[in-house]
Amino acid sequence: MDSPADTTMESVQHSSSPTSPSTTSGITGNDTLRRAKSLSRPERQRPRQGILRSTANGPVHPSPNTTIYHQHNHPRPQGQPMPDQLAQQLAQHRKDHIRQQRTTTQGLSKQDLDPASIPANQKARRPVGDRKSQGRKDRSASAVRTGSWAWFAFLITCCFPSCCIRVCFGKSNAMMRQAWREKITLVYIIVLLCLILAYLTYGLARTICPEQDDYHYYPHSTVLPNGQRVAFDTTTNGQYSIFGSLYPTDVVETYLHQNNVSITTDFGSLDLGPLFDGDLFGDCTSFFPPAFDRTDIDPCRLDHPYGGSSLMTNDGSCLSLKGLQAIYDPIDTVNFEWDEFDNPISNSNLMLFGNYVVNLTRYFNNYPPGTFGPQIEKVLQKSINRDGSYAMLYYKNGHHAMDCMIARFGVGVMQTDSSGCIVSTIVMNLMFSVIITMIVIRYLMAVLFQWIISRRLVKPGGRSNWLAWRSVQGGNADPENHRRSPGNSTYSTRYQSKSGTTTLKTATMPSPPSAVYQAPRYPTPRSSSAFNTSTASLSRPSSMLAPPTMVPGAHRDSLTTYHMNTQLQSSTTLPSTPSSSSLNTPPFVSPQSTSEIVQTELYTCMMVTCYSEGEDGLRITMDSLAETTYSNKHKIFFIIADGLIVGAGETRSTPDIIVHMMDLDPSMADPVPVSYLAIADGGKQLNMAKVYAGHYKNVPCVTIVKCGTPEEQSSSKPGNRGKRDSQLVLMSFFQRVLFDDRLSELDYDIFWKMTSLMNGVTPDKFELVLMVDADTKVLRDGLSFMVAAMANDITIMGLCGETRIANKTASWVTAIQVFEYYISHHYAKAFESLFGIVTCLPGCFSMYRIKAPKNGAWVPILANPDVVLEYNQNVVTTLHEKNLLLLGEDRFLSTLMLRTFPHRQMMFVPQAICKTVVPDEFKVLLSQRRRWINSTVHNLMELVLVSDLCGIACLSMQFSVLIDLIGTLVLPCAVIMTIYLVVTAAVSGHPQWQSIGLLASILGLPGILILVTTRKLIYIGWMIIYICAIPVWNFILPMYSFWHFDDFSWGATRVVVGDEKEKAGVHDDTGGIFDPTRLVMRKWQDWEAIRTGNPKLRSNNNSALSNDFVRSHSSMALLSPPPLDRNVASSVSMPSRHSLVP
Repeated sequence: MDSPADTTMESVQHSSSPTSPSTTSGITGNDTLRRAKSLSRPERQRPRQGILRSTANGPVHPSPNTTIYHQHNHPRPQGQPMPDQLAQQLAQHRKDHIRQQRTTTQGLSKQDLDPASIPANQKARRPVGDRKSQGRKDRSASAVRTGSWAWFAFLITCCFPSCCIRVCFGKSNAMMRQAWREKITLVYIIVLLCLILAYLTYGLARTICPEQDDYHYYPHSTVLPNGQRVAFDTTTNGQYSIFGSLYPTDVVETYLHQNNVSITTDFGSLDLGPLFDGDLFGDCTSFFPPAFDRTDIDPCRLDHPYGGSSLMTNDGSCLSLKGLQAIYDPIDTVNFEWDEFDNPISNSNLMLFGNYVVNLTRYFNNYPPGTFGPQIEKVLQKSINRDGSYAMLYYKNGHHAMDCMIARFGVGVMQTDSSGCIVSTIVMNLMFSVIITMIVIRYLMAVLFQWIISRRLVKPGGRSNWLAWRSVQGGNADPENHRRSPGNSTYSTRYQSKSGTTTLKTATMPSPPSAVYQAPRYPTPRSSSAFNTSTASLSRPSSMLAPPTMVPGAHRDSLTTYHMNTQLQSSTTLPSTPSSSSLNTPPFVSPQSTSEIVQTELYTCMMVTCYSEGEDGLRITMDSLAETTYSNKHKIFFIIADGLIVGAGETRSTPDIIVHMMDLDPSMADPVPVSYLAIADGGKQLNMAKVYAGHYKNVPCVTIVKCGTPEEQSSSKPGNRGKRDSQLVLMSFFQRVLFDDRLSELDYDIFWKMTSLMNGVTPDKFELVLMVDADTKVLRDGLSFMVAAMANDITIMGLCGETRIANKTASWVTAIQVFEYYISHHYAKAFESLFGIVTCLPGCFSMYRIKAPKNGAWVPILANPDVVLEYNQNVVTTLHEKNLLLLGEDRFLSTLMLRTFPHRQMMFVPQAICKTVVPDEFKVLLSQRRRWINSTVHNLMELVLVSDLCGIACLSMQFSVLIDLIGTLVLPCAVIMTIYLVVTAAVSGHPQWQSIGLLASILGLPGILILVTTRKLIYIGWMIIYICAIPVWNFILPMYSFWHFDDFSWGATRVVVGDEKEKAGVHDDTGGIFDPTRLVMRKWQDWEAIRTGNPKLRSNNNSALSNDFVRSHSSMALLSPPPLDRNVASSVSMPSRHSLVP
């Protein structure tokens, strides 16, 4: 089902003339090809501003590394909606770019534009020192933003002057001080949330239902072991009961002694009310005349409970209760429970009037019937041991009768809760019910996913019926979206003959010098020869690109002879069918049997990001990927070494290790640095890299070594730009390839070498990318399970497998992480997968879809311009942005994908398993979790704002994300409250059973999950170890992370040689000024013409979005096509899925 965005957004029109001859079979030249909807725009309900640009101060244009499509600037048709803010920004940037380009190139010849021929004094109009100082001035002026959040942080921390922050906390510049203020503000917010949680848990009840220290309730009776109920002896507490009020024994005994009454302890269990006149306010005067003497019918006498002499005054008169209260004002009362009415003491005639309990035994024994009237008498007879309030109020004199009986026969009060206590109980019960319900539902959904859904994800056909409702809505049930893509490439197509053969034109070039082949077989990426022609490489890109085009079917042993031969053939004819391509597979690419798991094989790029890893870790990772059961013909290594880095304890740099592990192709064995636009600020935006091509254990392998510009070779980490830059090398490359945009030198070098290694299969055929860290071992079937899940469901845009720990018993630090890894996958990710919204795909082992078929075209997913535009940020200044981009790239990419495509799915595939090495030292764990926790908090802040996720209100993923965010922030408070709960339950006689039940549920349900999922009892032991380490997980690590919100380094996680400041992972250096003239960007046809020496190829269509279904022989494989006219759509037959990709 198409999203509303697809049906409303303006499409890119076909730019060719309606009268131009069409290259599509079955379509006349007068037919206009236009798309009614855009397939490259986000599939969401409504456009929204970007995550990182919402805080910008003023208009912010896309970064220079962002692809700008200015080739097709058509006017907006009438009646079409206005473009969103992103389109307006792109349009404005396009105008500025064109204006600047015209100004720069005006009056300059082609030779003048060559960077090598431009004198140094013309490259910059002012001295280098002035440019650097001006750059620092401009950056310092725009570094500190003045948005609402910045002002709020300043107000919260106004008591800390900037000079104090600079001197006391060492924050030397304005950006660091602003980050410190934002950190303190966030800490204040977290403390406030913790206080609110503690108040709701313990303080709310004490506020609206206080326990009065000076007002106590004492039980009226107790139940003996034989079941008999007897009155409670109040004298054991040093008190006597009189009309339900408690008086100290010494006060009562003194008062009675003054009135010549001697009392013994035998009367301690009786109420002394019969001795007193309790009618202090004359409530009985309306029923008894003034001359009436009470002693005539109700003598003021108290019978002995064990048959002794009665207790009374000498003259039998009643004692004055007012005189006793003048001596002591009672504050304690005797308390009755409802059970005393159901199981009363023998011969008791209790009755409840409001909140007061009366004993009517003396009334029935001494007073004449009908004393309060016949109607009242009937009520009294029928309401024994019941609540007679409502029945008494029904009659006229009922209220006065109740007051009189309370004054003469009252014995205590009923134990009831006030309205505040009732409200407190309701709130607490509601909170605990919601929490327990969510926990139980999450576990049940996790079990449901493990037992039913996860097994069907990787089986042929995938999910069905109600389990696949989201997939059906996304078009997965349409068989047209599951057709196999073709196996041959059209990027290398030169001329299409009628016989069905493809002619590959190769340039005749002189044989290379012999010195080239006398060099070492594995050249060092940091060799001095890498930059001896750097200027020439920038000015003459053709000199650096390649030897002649490699024949895909050539034998490896004949490659050297082929390149040394000066009499090369001008063309080579190869069959164009996929079957013949597989038959001509060279011997060094051994065909691998197709895995039974995968029914539809998709071209997959295995991306391995490296930084400072050693040879052992790299070899384990690459061996595991090469030995997976997935077809070697459909996978390729895409290794990116992030700089010339020597890891701690290593003697060689990581790029040297990787290159020496490869079996390099002789025709591409000695690459030279090529330029590309990196993710950095200032002069570091320009970076250079070498592209090594070859094989690793019969699997094609492309290694990109970011070696840096000649100016930074003296630094400790030349070429290092961060993992996000490595990911964007791949993402931007595929985006430019799919949209036929201009390619950088690095892009084209990757392009033709990948095509050569894959025997003519061009990069636009790749649909999946597997992202793996260099310290991860993937099990043999892991890749196959992932590809199977992707092939079965086209709505899945990303997925991850289970990550297990390889060094479980290395130390106590690794032991406490085993169950944490298990529960994060089989509980958290399994629950999120039931909704198709896994909020975090770990960078160590995850897969993304590059493009997806939809309605007869391709929709870019990972290569979507919106995703690349948002992920591609050169200048990162705020604390929020730095926590997103510098510390949690992988999680931010997942958040960005969910924001851009909320109706597509992110899944967890438990069958795909990998093992990784986790930190075995606490300081390394501390650094790692600081990055993870801080990035989690900031990513959840963004994800909670996505309103069109799956579900409604409290039953939505948005609400679940909100709960996760709050739960992450209040973890330290939860630990303190848990300890308080355990201590109070141990020492107090009244434990809080609700809280104890909640704690038992949280700790016990994981054990049940283990039993119903893995059925490995060893995990029970790991769970016990994890529970013992809860203070570490929920208190130490979060507290350390929150206080280091403004620390954007990787700490001790990645230590390299020569990095004294330990700033590994921080890539915000702003030295120098970026010179755009050193960056060369050309169309693919231009690069190909320069490399082969042939005339520039001309595309059959001018649109940036060609039809992949119908235009199967266009000269450029593009992304999504303009749909056919409805009048001719029925006449065009749709090919099989192999033709989805040209």
